[in-house]
Amino acid sequence: MGLFDLFKKDRGYEIHSLEFCEVGKDGKRDTRPSSKHYTDSRYIMPVVKMTSRIDRTVKIKVRITEPSGKTHTYDFDAPLKPVEKMSAQFPWWGSEKRDHFTSVGTWRFDILDEKDNVVISAPLEIAPLEDIWESNGWIYIVSHFEFRNVNGKGEVIDDWNTGNFVEPKYMQMRCRCTCYSDVVRKVTYHVEIKNERTGKIKAFDHTVTLNPRDGSQWLQICGWGSDSGTSYAPGTHT
Repeated sequence: MGLFDLFKKDRGYEIHSLEFCEVGKDGKRDTRPSSKHYTDSRYIMPVVKMTSRIDRTVKIKVRITEPSGKTHTYDFDAPLKPVEKMSAQFPWWGSEKRDHFTSVGTWRFDILDEKDNVVISAPLEIAPLEDIWESNGWIYIVSHFEFRNVNGKGEVIDDWNTGNFVEPKYMQMRCRCTCYSDVVRKVTYHVEIKNERTGKIKAFDHTVTLNPRDGSQWLQICGWGSDSGTSYAPGTHT
């Protein structure tokens, strides 16, 4: 085989790994990448790591095979640039009614190139919704905490993700979560704010209401502090 034949055979990119996130119709992630999801999933989005040696748009096809053998396919145009082991999100497939991933068992996702050759395959385990309550409970935390600074009237001084705060008044915190409950639930959290330098801890409880199966939602904890801006000494607070 000559060098020219080798270049013709090489598709110009490789996909090293394939996992899956559940997302809403806007494509925002409800879960972290995983090879296991549940029968109430809305849309499943393939998440890959890939290396490209080309600078052009290629057509990629996704083939989904249910445990029964029934298949679904969709394709899309992927604009590639030379890059090494880049994380990429492919278009998602499913339904807002949560009625596409109702078959329990092993589903298979195949990623195909322009010639319908398989680039990578991976199994996706679809489990009954009840299983997640046994393994993870009915609430799943999706993101780390974000913080903002407000005054006593709730007016924003420094918005979410500001980073560093100077003499904050009331620090609020939030994170994203997915609620797998089948009913509206109220849950009370115990919060501890620790001054890492002195070891002093301020503790309080906060009750929130979570809606059932509502995809990814914000779990917000009320703020703690004072109007004087002296509740938080300079330094790190956990």
